[in-house]
Amino acid sequence: MPENNIINKKKELLLTDFKEAWQHYRHMENMRLHLLGFLVTLYLTIIAGLSVFSEDIVRSKLHICAIIFSLIVFIIIGTFVYTCIRKWGPVMFHYEKVITFIRKEIYDSDFERLNNYINLRKDNDVKKKSPKGTIQKNSERVVLFLLILPVIALIFFVVFLFINWTSLPWIYESRPIIEEIIDLINHYL
Repeated sequence: MPENNIINKKKELLLTDFKEAWQHYRHMENMRLHLLGFLVTLYLTIIAGLSVFSEDIVRSKLHICAIIFSLIVFIIIGTFVYTCIRKWGPVMFHYEKVITFIRKEIYDSDFERLNNYINLRKDNDVKKKSPKGTIQKNSERVVLFLLILPVIALIFFVVFLFINWTSLPWIYESRPIIEEIIDLINHYL
């Protein structure tokens, strides 16, 4: 009887560890999803904000500075999101290993048979139908894609600014930037 009690305690402890690992894994998946959603929203917001300036993009140094500043901010935030998502991959993989280990311990001899139904990564039909790569790798690719376009745009605007520095009409203006900001606010209000 005491041996059964030890086995039951062991299974209770394993179930507690399983629940905790599962909660941590799901939490990290949710965080990844929220960060990707935040980044896409920020990306679309910056595109919408920059489209306001598209018609008179070279009239003012304020416009070009606003574009460059918003691209730099997006690149910094995007780099932070990419770093977070990339660093979470090994942690999530660890939790997957913990979950699989606990399943092995609880299911004993039925593990192989049950794991084929429970674990989607082992199912051949799912492997054939799913796109290349894991969710983790695809998330990293999405963030990198969202980072490449602003980096290219930033390079373009900085080069554009330096190449056309002397030929732009606003170089010879002596208006203070505060007046220009006030005029810009009045124009769009």
